[in-house]
Amino acid sequence: MPQNQREDGHRDGFRDRADDVHPAASHTDQRHCDPMAPTVTDASDRGRFEIELDGTLVGFADYRRRPGLIIFSHAEIDPGHAGEGLGSLLVKTALDSARTQGLAVVPSCPFVRDFIDGHREYLELVPLERRAGFGLGLDEPSSQGE
Repeated sequence: MPQNQREDGHRDGFRDRADDVHPAASHTDQRHCDPMAPTVTDASDRGRFEIELDGTLVGFADYRRRPGLIIFSHAEIDPGHAGEGLGSLLVKTALDSARTQGLAVVPSCPFVRDFIDGHREYLELVPLERRAGFGLGLDEPSSQGE
């Protein structure tokens, strides 16, 4: 079997990463104790959040950090797991981590941008002066200060 091909035939660059999770990852979100439950980890040494199922990498969200800011540039889920809600879980966990760390978010990745647009509780993470550039917050007033 070619080096980048999994047993299920995918040739998308995803591979078993169970032994490659950085031990100093700052954020892990594991649902219940089910080994098949998705696990999201901030792999800060690789500049991305990763989502795994049963120890297998199934997606990631690339980011760049700046002082007080996190820029999400790309998110990807293994096509074999499309439609399972893993992308939403990945982005939700990444945005929750940004909120906890007090970071502003720049959603350069279309998926992250669309997630924020559909989950307005995350809109406040995007600086007000940058929202229009991403088409965010244009159709409803901010609820801050209520």
